[in-house]
Amino acid sequence: MNDTILSIKEEATGREVAYALLGRLFERELGVEDALSIGGGEGGHALRAFAQAGIAPESANRVAATLVACDEGLVERVAIEYARLFCGHDRIYANASCWLSDRPRLMGDAWRDVLDCYHDEGLVPREEDIWLADHVGAELYFASVLSGRVARSGSANTANSFPDVLVNYLGTHVMTWIPRFFDRVAADPRAEFYADAARVGSEFLRVDAQMLGIDVCLAGLEGRIEEVRR
Repeated sequence: MNDTILSIKEEATGREVAYALLGRLFERELGVEDALSIGGGEGGHALRAFAQAGIAPESANRVAATLVACDEGLVERVAIEYARLFCGHDRIYANASCWLSDRPRLMGDAWRDVLDCYHDEGLVPREEDIWLADHVGAELYFASVLSGRVARSGSANTANSFPDVLVNYLGTHVMTWIPRFFDRVAADPRAEFYADAARVGSEFLRVDAQMLGIDVCLAGLEGRIEEVRR
């Protein structure tokens, strides 16, 4: 295996862990076991690596410390924060269809597009979760899956071809709305733990986009998200 292929695979391993971390943080309310599993495992290592690399270092360190120190009381406060931000009446919608349409709605065109992408790559969501296909947690998880394929590819040809699939997916889906979603979360006065997590996510996505030559879509429909139709 030549040095170039080895470098591609090593970079993909780090990317796999980073996207998995962000997906787990935002996919649902965290329980004690979730928090300890993330903070004490590869997620904790990724957060420390972010801090060392200058990617929202203060926020990365606070998120890591919260996850490691999590007890039931702290987890309950984080869960309440999640519910207020993403589940309440005045929520921040965490679905691509609510950010990428002239008439924002759940399970809209962006949902169908990303679901088709999953199917094309052999990933079929469980039937009860299919409506969440364009949720921020699902889209970040799929980026982790594609990165993992690069990391574990068995030949030079596959190691070189999988990044094309990943770059296309990130540019077509993730980078079109998730950086803006993270920025909105970080600016929300109700957010504390998730403001830090969103700052880490926002900076990481911008760094990764630059590394991969992907444009990040900054203009959008934030002012209309409250008009989402069910």
